[in-house]
Amino acid sequence: MKIRMALLGLLLSTSLPAQATDWPMFQYDARRQGAVSDRPQITRPGIRWRAPVGISGWLNSPVIADNTVFIGTAGQVWNQHDGLGFSVKKPTDSVMAFDLGSGKLKWHAPAQQDVNQVVWSDGLVLATGDEGAVWALDARNGEVRWRTKLSGSSYQLLVQNGQIIVGDSTGQLYWLARSSGKVLRQKQLGGAIRAGAASDGQLVFVPTTTGQIYAFDQQGQTRWQADLNEIYPELNTDNYRPTLEIYNSPTVYKDLVIVGFARNTTYPEPALVALERERGIMRWKAQGTRQRTDWGNLRSSPALYQDLLIYAEPYSNEIVAVEANNGQVSGSEAAGMVMFPQWSSPAVAGQTVYVPRFDGALYALNAASGQLRWQFYLGQAELVGPRLPEGLQYGEGGGEWKPPVGDAIYSSPAIAANGDVLLAAGGYLYCLTQQP
Repeated sequence: MKIRMALLGLLLSTSLPAQATDWPMFQYDARRQGAVSDRPQITRPGIRWRAPVGISGWLNSPVIADNTVFIGTAGQVWNQHDGLGFSVKKPTDSVMAFDLGSGKLKWHAPAQQDVNQVVWSDGLVLATGDEGAVWALDARNGEVRWRTKLSGSSYQLLVQNGQIIVGDSTGQLYWLARSSGKVLRQKQLGGAIRAGAASDGQLVFVPTTTGQIYAFDQQGQTRWQADLNEIYPELNTDNYRPTLEIYNSPTVYKDLVIVGFARNTTYPEPALVALERERGIMRWKAQGTRQRTDWGNLRSSPALYQDLLIYAEPYSNEIVAVEANNGQVSGSEAAGMVMFPQWSSPAVAGQTVYVPRFDGALYALNAASGQLRWQFYLGQAELVGPRLPEGLQYGEGGGEWKPPVGDAIYSSPAIAANGDVLLAAGGYLYCLTQQP
C-alpha cells in the first residue's frame, strides 16, 4: 500500500537550538564507537525535512556541526563524473551543506568525480573522492582552502592532533597537515586502504583490503602489524585460500581493537576479531550460537552500547549483539526483509540504537534488550513512512541482492544534539525527528 508523506503529516517545522559540534565524523569520533549518551531518543519518528542529494554510497554519511549538515554525493551517475550542471533537484558530484533546522541548501562545492567521505574539523569540511585527492572547504561557504593529490582513489578520513590520516587504492597511507594539506609523511602498506582509520588518541589503527591491520604511533612509526589471514588459518582448504578483506573502520574498546572483515560466503562464526591495542595479539574470535552457523561478511562497523557491539548481520534480517569483552553472541532481533548485502553502520543515542538496513528501512531498537521500538521506510520518496511497502515484508524470500521495492540504504546515520537523526536514502537526505 502506498503511503504518501502529505497524508502522513510528518513534515515538522520546529525550530532548533544552536549547537556546536554534533557529529563531526563517521561514527562520531576517532574510536569509531558510533555512540552518544547525552541525546534525546526518538520514540515517534517523523520527518522534519528532506533534501535531494543524489546517489549516496556507503561512504556518503552525513556529519553535523554549527547547525549545518554536510554530506558528499555521487550525483546522478555512480562511478563517473556526471558534469557540473548542478541544480537543487539534480545534484552532481559535490559536497553539500544544509541548514540543520530547515533543510535549506546553504552551498554546494562541485567535485571532479564521486565524493566519498567528509569530515568536519575546526571550521573546515575535509573531503575525499574517486578522483584521488583530499581537499578542504570553508565550512561557511564551501570555498576551497587547499587540495592535495594522492596516488589513487581515497575513501575515508581520520583527523586528530592537527593531522589528516588517509589511505588510497594503491596502499599509500598519508599524514597531511590539516591547515594546509601538506604531506607530512607517507608509507606503503600491503594492500588497498578502503577502511577508515581509528585511534585511541595514542595509536592509529589502519586496515587494508588484504586483511592486514597496522598500528602507528604519533610519529608515524609502526608499532605492530597483524594479518587476519594468519589468525584464521582454518579458512584455508586444499583447494581454496581466501583473502580476508577489511572495508570497515575498527572499533576501539578498552584495551582492544575490534575488526570486522569479509570472507568467502558464510562461516560458523561471526566475522569479528579482537586484537590487543598495545601488541596486536588476538584476544578473541567472535563465537556464534548453536542455533545459527551461517554468518556472513561484515562490511559495516558495529556501534557500541555499554559492552555490546551491535550491527546488522548480512545474509539475514537479523540485528545482532556481540559481547565486546569476549566475542560471544548475546542475542539477535529480526527486522525487515532477508537481504544478502549490508553496508550501513548503526548509531546509538542513549538506550536506542538506530540501524539502517539494506532493505531501505531504518529500525530503532532498545539497545539493552534488542526489542524493536519502531521502523521507518526511506527507500522510495513516495512510500516513506512507518510501514514497509507491499513486497517488502518481514522474513520474506531466501535473501535478496537488492530490494524488490525502492532503493537500498548504504549510508550511515548521524545524530544531532537535539536527537534528530540524519540519514541519506533513496536520493534524499532525511532529517528524522520526534513527533509531538
